[in-house]
Amino acid sequence: DRYCRDALLREAPHLAARIRAYRGGYLPEERREIERQLFSGELMAVSSTNALELGIDIGSLDAAILVGLPPTVASTWQQAGRAGRGEAESCAILVGHNDPIDQYLMRHPEFFFRQNPEQAVADHGNPFILLPHLRCAAFELPLTPADEDLFGPLAPGVMEILEQRGELRRAGDQVFHAGTSYPAAEVNLRQSVLDTVSIVQVPGDSVIGNVDLLGACQLVYPEAIYLHDGETHFVRELDLDQKVAYVEPRAVDYYTQPISEQRVKLDAGLERVALRPAGAAAETCTLGFGDVTVSKTTFAFKKIKFGSLDSIGWGKLDLPWHHLRTRAFWIAPTEDTVLALDAQGHKLAEALAGVKNLVQAALPFFAMCDRADLGGVVDASNLGATALFVYDRFHGGLGYSRVGYDELERLLAACLDILAGCACADGCPACVGLPAVTPGRHEDPDLSPDFAIPGKQAAQALLELLLGR
Repeated sequence: DRYCRDALLREAPHLAARIRAYRGGYLPEERREIERQLFSGELMAVSSTNALELGIDIGSLDAAILVGLPPTVASTWQQAGRAGRGEAESCAILVGHNDPIDQYLMRHPEFFFRQNPEQAVADHGNPFILLPHLRCAAFELPLTPADEDLFGPLAPGVMEILEQRGELRRAGDQVFHAGTSYPAAEVNLRQSVLDTVSIVQVPGDSVIGNVDLLGACQLVYPEAIYLHDGETHFVRELDLDQKVAYVEPRAVDYYTQPISEQRVKLDAGLERVALRPAGAAAETCTLGFGDVTVSKTTFAFKKIKFGSLDSIGWGKLDLPWHHLRTRAFWIAPTEDTVLALDAQGHKLAEALAGVKNLVQAALPFFAMCDRADLGGVVDASNLGATALFVYDRFHGGLGYSRVGYDELERLLAACLDILAGCACADGCPACVGLPAVTPGRHEDPDLSPDFAIPGKQAAQALLELLLGR
């Protein structure tokens, strides 16, 4: 929206006021006003996140331009379907990003049109998901023993907690909603978070947006540049105790990019198996699934100039670590696999860095999730060997990493297909992706060499070894 508005101000200033930004972090009243303006024709276009994908009738639009492939087939059709809801002709255009899945589909569009919408994945055994949905179900109809079976083995215990809190009431073999609120209003369709940080503009103390606690440390850290409705705001303070970020309008010619560090700790291995694909002479890796704690902090940021993308400076941050207890699957190549990779002249760190990016790009096609719902870490501190961990970015897990565990061979084969279809020689954002830069805490991020560069040839060799090819 910022680039589009600047271009219109130069070339067609009479149109600049007829386009606005839209995202879920805006306040409800501001979103309703933008929707009204779009529906009435006061606005010609909006630059939106997927917040307009579901549940909103914005009238008849002539075109939907999707910048980057949405995470699932279902989301792609939903977003394309924002246009053409009336009787007039319309069009939907997909502009591929320079990342693995987008570029694969640019080369093979027929693959997309052969796909059916995915099956939704949700772990209803996660109490963070189960509790609010039991409240909603009881509000609609009394819960019975048959419902307890549908909601899984944790349901009786969660219902007992809700009874103790006075939100449910048991009468005979039925359980009734006893609260005074409308529970569905407290369930967010687009994000599942426990803590929300309010973004307050000063002077005036007006709330202009919200962001989850983990996202706040990536978006509204001190001295960050926060974009709201195409305008730049300088973050004066992030108060994590009060859960508020104070921002002030400030015209600057740069934006900021956080630099983070993350660690993973294996809490409990729930399942573990040695993988030996058909045709492999021996086991190629250990595959596991279990409970993990992911710790993450943002310790620095870069200033990047609009337009040229030049790095014009950086700053240090002193933010606390945030801990996420979730679920993950992991891949630990066997010693024989590592030796075979080394014999081909490849480094394990570079191979795993590339495979990590590929898995995070490909798994959404199997698990009906957004790439942002997944995290990945290459770690050597938990299993006595270097391993790749891929986790759900939600407390307790949502079931996405479970799909990765169950479908690993198909997932790795899809990653290999993506690599084979990319014409680059040594790796690029369209195949193995970019490095997860984690420079030393006291070093200039542009000068630190202490990170693994994803290697295309290394990743391809490792995938072939893991699959026994």
